[in-house]
Amino acid sequence: MIKIYVIFASLFTFACGWFFFTWVSTYTMKDCISKNIIIYDEPDRYIVSRSTWYTWWSGNEHKYSAQVLIDGPQGKLESFSSERVIETEYRFNFDSINVSTIKSFRIAGPLINDPRTEKYIDPQAKEGFTGRLYLFRYKDSCILSGFKGILLNL
Repeated sequence: MIKIYVIFASLFTFACGWFFFTWVSTYTMKDCISKNIIIYDEPDRYIVSRSTWYTWWSGNEHKYSAQVLIDGPQGKLESFSSERVIETEYRFNFDSINVSTIKSFRIAGPLINDPRTEKYIDPQAKEGFTGRLYLFRYKDSCILSGFKGILLNL
């Protein structure tokens, strides 16, 4: 009978710890800045996209800022900037977090449905985006995160 109590207490402690981890981690987050550089190599041009994500302490609101440089045929340079405020929603899993973009407000820059520029704006900045963010420990000091099949962020 004692074994049943010990097993039940262990499972209950684990479940409570996992449940409270999501609340503690969400409310103890500080402001975070992430910088990405993505280079698209296309047959007739190449594109360099430099983006910065600012995440405020609550973790559900972000500011996305990107500068995109397009080097077209005959060395013709074209550039544009994009500024957005993004609201996200999280669902925690055992080894990952599901991230969904609920709202995306354009402050400045081209529209998302502009066919020339839409694919160079980060997918997470588009309303309706849903992805699973995997978490990995790196050298006992920080957490790596990344989407499946995409480069990791440190």
